[in-house]
Amino acid sequence: MNESIQLVNGGLNLDADEHFQPENTIRYGLNGRIFHLGGGNYTWKNMEGNEVAFSICEPTFTPIGWCVIRNEYTASGSVGVVKENLIVFSAKDGTGADNDGEIGVVEFDSDGLALSGYTAIYHHAKLNFTTENPIECFGYFENDNIQRVY
Repeated sequence: MNESIQLVNGGLNLDADEHFQPENTIRYGLNGRIFHLGGGNYTWKNMEGNEVAFSICEPTFTPIGWCVIRNEYTASGSVGVVKENLIVFSAKDGTGADNDGEIGVVEFDSDGLALSGYTAIYHHAKLNFTTENPIECFGYFENDNIQRVY
């Protein structure tokens, strides 16, 4: 297999016309993953497609928002990801008074592989989640006991 090496330390840039693409940026990346190599170095690897990482327990629920909470640490002068949690907000596919909501979590390792399946954290009709009102949020790791979603 032929490999191409290109320095991409400028991130993803879709804003510029492709003729004026800034150096050291990537314009498009489908079916790939960024891996942290330590020491501020990363690599992009093409993946051979998608595979199911988890399923929501209730098949009548639809994700309406999600965010990632990363637990990062510093060791030997480099930053590494210890753990990533995907927080998923789901709404029951119903209308009217049938607006059950659920908040769940999936834990990932530092390579982005699911360590566990989907686990429901909280489920209640009073959440009033609906598919017509998606949730925008971001996660924040404070310490091992406190992780917040805003």
